[in-house]
Amino acid sequence: MNTEKHPLITIVVVTYNSSRFVNETLASILAQTYTGPVEVLISDDHSTDDTPQLCRSWVETHRHRFSRAEFIYPPTHSGICGNYNFALQHARGEWIKYIAGDDILTPCCIECFANHAADSDDRLLISGVICIDEDGSIIGPRYMMQDYLDTADPYEQAVNLAYHCGGGIVEGPAFFIHTQTLRDLGDMDMRYPMLEDFPFAFRYALSGRHIGVVKEPLVKYRIHPQSVSQSSSRFARQYDRANYDARMQIALLQHNYLLWWHHRIMRTVSQSDNHSPLVRCRNLLLKLSDIYAMTVFAKTQLRHKVSRHVSKSDTVYKSETTDLHP
Repeated sequence: MNTEKHPLITIVVVTYNSSRFVNETLASILAQTYTGPVEVLISDDHSTDDTPQLCRSWVETHRHRFSRAEFIYPPTHSGICGNYNFALQHARGEWIKYIAGDDILTPCCIECFANHAADSDDRLLISGVICIDEDGSIIGPRYMMQDYLDTADPYEQAVNLAYHCGGGIVEGPAFFIHTQTLRDLGDMDMRYPMLEDFPFAFRYALSGRHIGVVKEPLVKYRIHPQSVSQSSSRFARQYDRANYDARMQIALLQHNYLLWWHHRIMRTVSQSDNHSPLVRCRNLLLKLSDIYAMTVFAKTQLRHKVSRHVSKSDTVYKSETTDLHP
């Protein structure tokens, strides 16, 4: 066996109250076309439904299909990143493929990732995803990340992640990560316990490492009302904080200190769920100190006025020429 093309792959299924969908996730692992060695870790974050029983039963039934299959769980409820990091401690594979207990791997997912990994020096690969709803119906593919990450410059990838991460550039289920590289970078960032994707991808690219782009969608990413990204206001605040933290780092690297202050203000305001008069007053004072935002606003208004003036002049010209040449 060519161990370069067929390394040991660790598939980690992270679950939390996933009983409605987890059987589909596990079935997609059984359907993989990859012929190399695979270990499966199901790491449950203390579910309160029957997810643990379903997963233990699956492990006992299908253990013989894999190099290793285990059901594990962290000592305490730890959130998404904590669950990722706990599973990482138990992973033995050269590469690690995380998948949530409500998402689905396409049959060629592991094989395609392994082939791309063998042919490149990249240690983080990101594929496209197919978005599905809670019933499994296709909502649509997400390819937007390719426009921003399909560049040879890691720094450009980091900048694009910082400024366009809200446009669906990266989704956690689409990651294929070199296990030791993830450990070397300090695991998933526990400052944002619900965000396993954007903060890591940004940190990886900013460190000078290039993100490999796999252009076909290799994962079905389920979007439903009960998912963390759709149901938690804490998730939205963490996403904003991570986003502005990344932009602040880029601004410092560019020595643009007014832009850094702008993002610092936006970070503070975005985290304010307290609407007391004192907090509102503080936010107003911060915004009044935002010279960068005021400058951009003034330039925008000036361009708008010039555009209206040109448009009006053009209309007058057309009217005059029409009068001259009926």
